[in-house]
Amino acid sequence: EDGNTLTSASGAQTDLPERILGRIEDAAARTLRDRISRREPLTRDEVDSIDMFLSSLLVRVPSARQSLQEGVAAIALLERETAAANRYPAPDSDGFERNALAHAAVNALTAVLPELEQMTHRVLMAPAGEFFVTSDRPALIWSPIGFNGIANRLCEVTFPLSPTSLLLLTWHGSDLSGYCPADADD
Repeated sequence: EDGNTLTSASGAQTDLPERILGRIEDAAARTLRDRISRREPLTRDEVDSIDMFLSSLLVRVPSARQSLQEGVAAIALLERETAAANRYPAPDSDGFERNALAHAAVNALTAVLPELEQMTHRVLMAPAGEFFVTSDRPALIWSPIGFNGIANRLCEVTFPLSPTSLLLLTWHGSDLSGYCPADADD
């Protein structure tokens, strides 16, 4: 709760990050409902809405949020311990820890979005009677070699858009962007 609320040092709060993310989610939902469900070509704005939703989702799901919060807590602890070891006053990390998740969600738009924009976008359509598996962390970044991250040019990103459509992003084959049938044997 309030994970996308920013709190100032004075205690004032703003839900601006949540409102921005809500607008992105609305735009992506309209694109899914109005265009992708009918397999219509997407405008640049519609592709951007899906990419923005995906990039923010990478840090908004519970497992990612927990991992981010644990990492921020570890950084804050290291800063306090370093200050103590050097006999400096302990830094005030409350604001850093409290606002980390909201900053991560918004920063994902600027850090991940430019990369996604360069990738090939294919919407795989499930065969009749078949469905894509979804989970509590639906977006998946995978690579056969190296680290699993967008910067790895061998990575693939999968993101179920509905039970019957799945977005596949890759770094190759830009001429293959569009809707593609998925073979049940693949």
